[in-house]
Amino acid sequence: MISIFTSANLAYLPQCLILRESVERHEPDAHFVLVLVDKMPSNPIICERLELFDEILLVEDLLGDECESWMAQYDVVEACTSVKGRAVLRLLERGDNVVYLDPDTALFGPLDAFTSQLETSSVILTPHQLAPARTGSPWIADEISSLAHGIYNFGMFGVRACPEGITFAKWWDERLSTLCVDDIPRGLFVDQRWGDFVPSFFPDATICRHPGINLASWNLHQRLMTIDANGDYLVNGDPLVMYHFTKGTGIGLQASRAKMDDNPLAADLWRWYLERLEFFNSGHEAPLWAFAPMNRPQTSAPAGTESMFEERSDETDVFSAFTPDDQLSALPVGSISSDRSTIVGKGGVLFIYQGSNGYHDQYINRRSDALGIAWAELTEERHRWIGESAKVLSLFVPNKATCLSDLYPLPLDTCPTPAWRDLREALDSRSDVLFCDSLLEASLPANRRERNPWGYVDSHWSEFGCLETVNDVLRRVGYDEFTLDVLEVKPFQRSGDLSSKFGTTRVGNVATRRLAVPTAQPTCVYLSGSDVEIENSTGRRVTWLNPEAPVPLTLCIVGNSFAGVGDSPAHLVYWFARVFREVTFLHSGAIPLDVVEAYSADVVLFQGLERFLVQVPSDAYTAAQVEAVYKSHSGTAT
Repeated sequence: MISIFTSANLAYLPQCLILRESVERHEPDAHFVLVLVDKMPSNPIICERLELFDEILLVEDLLGDECESWMAQYDVVEACTSVKGRAVLRLLERGDNVVYLDPDTALFGPLDAFTSQLETSSVILTPHQLAPARTGSPWIADEISSLAHGIYNFGMFGVRACPEGITFAKWWDERLSTLCVDDIPRGLFVDQRWGDFVPSFFPDATICRHPGINLASWNLHQRLMTIDANGDYLVNGDPLVMYHFTKGTGIGLQASRAKMDDNPLAADLWRWYLERLEFFNSGHEAPLWAFAPMNRPQTSAPAGTESMFEERSDETDVFSAFTPDDQLSALPVGSISSDRSTIVGKGGVLFIYQGSNGYHDQYINRRSDALGIAWAELTEERHRWIGESAKVLSLFVPNKATCLSDLYPLPLDTCPTPAWRDLREALDSRSDVLFCDSLLEASLPANRRERNPWGYVDSHWSEFGCLETVNDVLRRVGYDEFTLDVLEVKPFQRSGDLSSKFGTTRVGNVATRRLAVPTAQPTCVYLSGSDVEIENSTGRRVTWLNPEAPVPLTLCIVGNSFAGVGDSPAHLVYWFARVFREVTFLHSGAIPLDVVEAYSADVVLFQGLERFLVQVPSDAYTAAQVEAVYKSHSGTAT
C-alpha cells in the first residue's frame, strides 16, 4: 500500500479537503494522512471535516517532547514544512512507500507513472523546470527564482521503503529540525534548498520528468495543456496528473495569469479550484495557530529572534487620525499570519509579508534582473505611441514598507527594491512620470503623525496619502489642487485588506479624523459586475460623469486597486472624478492598444505599484479583450 500525506495547520484545512477529494477519486486504495501542525479544535464543524481523512497525525504525537521547542523556532509555513522529514520516517516504519503532496495541490489522474518509478528509486524529486527557457524570454526569471528557492519543488516527492530511502529521511529530518527557515541570503529556503543535495548524496534518487506531474505557475510556459477526445486534460501530450495551485489566490494565481494567454486551459483549472475553495471556506473559521508566538507557553526564543518577539514598541501613536484597536495592540511585533501574507510591524502597523508577489523577497539585496530597466523602456514606448493622440502620464506608487521602512519589523537589505531604484534612476528626469514624492515625504518619521499617509491595517494608502498623490498629479499638469480639509469625527472602527489575516481575530484601527467631502458629486454611469473573487479584478471598468467638473476633458486611468473604482476617498478615481468631466478606470497592468479610441481619452494616466514591478506586462490587447477577462469571472455589468 502507498501512504500519501500532506502537512498543514487548520487555516489550510479547505485546501487539504480539496486534495483529499482528488486523492479519494484517483488513488482510492491509498492511505491518506493529514499531519496536523496545530492542536485539535473544539469547533464541531472543523472536527467533523477532520474525520474525512484516513488518519490525522498530530504534530504533538509526531514530535513528542520536542514539540514546543521545535515549534518555537519557526513561523507557521516553516513549521509545517519542517515536520515532513519526521513524518516520512514515521510512515516508512510501517513498510509503506510514501508520497507527499502539498495541501494546495490536486490530482487529476492516477499516480501510476510516479509510483511505478518509485519501485526502482529511493527518492523521486520533481524539478521546477524540465527545460531551459528560450534566450531572451521573460521566463528566465523562473530559473533565477529556482536558484534562490531550490531546483526541486518539494510540494511533491516520493520515498521508497528501502535502506537508502530511510537514510534520506533521517538526514532530511535532522536538517529540518533546526534549519528549515526562509533565509535566502544564507542560502536557505525551508525544506527545498536541502533537496538540491539529494541527487548527489543518494545514488538511487531519480527525477520525475513527466510533464503532467507538478504542473504549476513556474513551468506553465513550457507545458502546453490540451484536451483529448474523451475530454481529459493532456500536458505536452501526456495525461495531467497533478496541478500545484501554489499560494492559492495570492502570487501563484497572479503568476499563472501571466502565462494563461499562451496556455488558456490553465484558467479552467483555476476556476474549478477557486470554486471548490470557496465551497470549503464557507463556514470555516480556523482558530489562531496554536503555536503562534502569542499562544505558546513562555519558552526561550530561538537564537537571533529574541528582540523580535519580546519587543513591543511603545510607539503606538504613529498617526493622529488612526490608533490600533485592542486586538491589534495585543499582537507582538514580528508576528506572521498563518497564511504568511501579513506581518506585524512596530507600533502595530501591518505590512504585507509574502502573500503577494514575494513582497519581502523583493527587498533582498540581489541584482534586479533588469526589471526596472525593462519597465523604463516600456514606459517610454507607451508615452511615445499614446502621446501621438493624447496626453499621457505615468504614476508609480511605492510599497508601504518602502515608505515606512523604520516600522517594518525585519531588516531590508535594500530599500527601495532594486526594480524601483533602477526604474526611478532611468525616468526621474521626465516630467510626465511621477513617483509619489509627496507621499514619500508625508511618510517620513517627522511628518507621518500629522499627515497620516497610511493606515494600520491596510496595504494601501489612507485617504490622506491618496490626496497627497492626487495633488502631485494636479500640480504636474497645472490644475488646481484640493484643499486638505481635515475633520475631527467620532471614533469609529475601520478594517482593511490585512485585517482578518490573523485567524478569527479581526484586528483593526480606530479612525478619529477624516477628509471633508468635496461638494461636486459625479455620477457613476458604468460599473462592471460584482467580483466573486477579490483577486480577479483584471479587466474591471468603471466610468464616472461630472458635467460641472472644472476640467472639460476625459481621463482614462489604467491601474490597480490604488486607483480603485471611486467609491472611497482612498481611491485616485474618487478625486479625479471631481476634477474631470469624465473619468474611466480600467483595472489592468497592460494598457490596451486602443485605449484612446475605446475610452475617448484626452488624458491617459497609468498607475503602477512597486510590488508589481516583478512582472513586465505586454500591451498587446484591445480594451474589449482586457475587459473580457473580468467579464469571464463576474458576468453582468451594472
